[in-house]
Amino acid sequence: MNLNRLFDMQKRKSTFSVLFFIKRKKLLKNGDASVYMRITIDGRFLEASLKRGVNPKTWNEKKQRSTGRDRLSLELNDFLDTTISRIYKIHQQLIDDGKLVDPMAVMSAYQSRTERPKMLREVFRQENEKYRNSLKSGIWFSARFSDTSAPSVISASS
Repeated sequence: MNLNRLFDMQKRKSTFSVLFFIKRKKLLKNGDASVYMRITIDGRFLEASLKRGVNPKTWNEKKQRSTGRDRLSLELNDFLDTTISRIYKIHQQLIDDGKLVDPMAVMSAYQSRTERPKMLREVFRQENEKYRNSLKSGIWFSARFSDTSAPSVISASS
């Protein structure tokens, strides 16, 4: 793809939509249907389960909400409102930051997978390095006598 075409794609207005739906053919053991979300940007889409269930008889396809008046239905509708609000904020933030806006980027940010999780060993190494550096510069020694809550060096086996 040449750079001019990429630049033109960035300048033009993109399409963006969020859709909630259920899969009536795949019911859970309790008879509820799983609620899914589809994020579509410029014709590309990504679907993900919201890990919530709803009685298929109370689901309104047009409104993309539960029509039930029980506590679970009302909580689900509140959750869907909060979810769509978060998705739109994430989408706008990606645009404001000048980042690539595609369904995977939006979904990753929604699911808080923007950076890989740190393993415990990596956290130990970073903390130990930080304290070694502070020992070299004498910061830890002066802090040790002025503050009773001075950090201690943590060791991890390699």
